[in-house]
Amino acid sequence: MFIRNTLNYQPNLSSTKTALDKAKAKHRNSYLARFPQLANVPFEYTWGGMLGVMMNHEPVFKEPAPSVYVMADMNGAGVAKGTYLGNYIAEFI
Repeated sequence: MFIRNTLNYQPNLSSTKTALDKAKAKHRNSYLARFPQLANVPFEYTWGGMLGVMMNHEPVFKEPAPSVYVMADMNGAGVAKGTYLGNYIAEFI
């Protein structure tokens, strides 16, 4: 399950442990609000780190130089997009 429910602007490009703990708590609270019957199911992982956002909201998918391949910038909403583009770039390579 992938839960995306919080966005914070971090101009210093770092996240404190406090910010990461806060993100984890928000993920858990969101999960419990949606699935209270699964309160006894723990999270295996949670993440509250940085992600890149493109101003045009388009992912990067290219070969900028011979044998250099790039697939990036899903703007935080691209789990499905990142999965299929990851598959496509693997096939392209």
